Amino acid sequence: AYIAEIHTKDPDKFLKTGFAFHNPKVPKERKIHEIAIEHKAVFSLNIDMFNEENNTKSGIIIRQGQVFRKKLLDNMLTIYPGGELVVYRKGDDVTPESLLAAGVVTTFSFGPPLLEDGQITPDTKTHSLRQKNPRSGLGMVEPGYYYGIIVDGRQKISRGATLGEFARLFEELGCTVAYNFDGGQSTGMTFMGEVLNSHAEDNGGVKWAFHRTQPDIFYVGISDWVPLDDELFLTYLDTVSDYEFE
Repeated sequence: AYIAEIHTKDPDKFLKTGFAFHNPKVPKERKIHEIAIEHKAVFSLNIDMFNEENNTKSGIIIRQGQVFRKKLLDNMLTIYPGGELVVYRKGDDVTPESLLAAGVVTTFSFGPPLLEDGQITPDTKTHSLRQKNPRSGLGMVEPGYYYGIIVDGRQKISRGATLGEFARLFEELGCTVAYNFDGGQSTGMTFMGEVLNSHAEDNGGVKWAFHRTQPDIFYVGISDWVPLDDELFLTYLDTVSDYEFE
């Protein structure tokens, strides 16, 4: 597993999504590291393949204040102003209009929910995708304090995680809410523009050959150092004092 601990005093500013296709000259889907580099994203996760209707029909989808799917068919995760993560399920009194009126600009639709009120959900035992697989997900300890986690799988070094095992990772870290994103070959995490995980066996040294292309990413922070040039950055570190990194 790769575990990213995320702290921010301003979730509205730093919890973002970035489209692969905001530039009309590029394809509608791209590799996750390509999207991260274009947005100068410090950290990023794959999300839910919202543009494939057959891939996820869970809930209302809002990205950057734009509604892409209007119905809550099963479940969804919402980021409220101030950074609170809230899960909704079929039957809840929520609409795209009410979310937008509340200032919501981002929702996710895949699932199932892994944790609610700090408790592992029954979905982890009954969902059709509960078997061991590569995993991607986001959890919240409290607004401003989050964990992004992915689990490799389908290779000798890692067989993946069941939904129950994945939920327990978030539970052990103290999360009160956690949500499962699209896994399998969609699973991806980047830091400073570099993909951290791999799929299948080495495949001739091409690290991300089996990563499914994505319509967008969830990301935290931007930096002109993305993509990172290690040699140049180490040279830069020699020119500054520690105090400049407070």
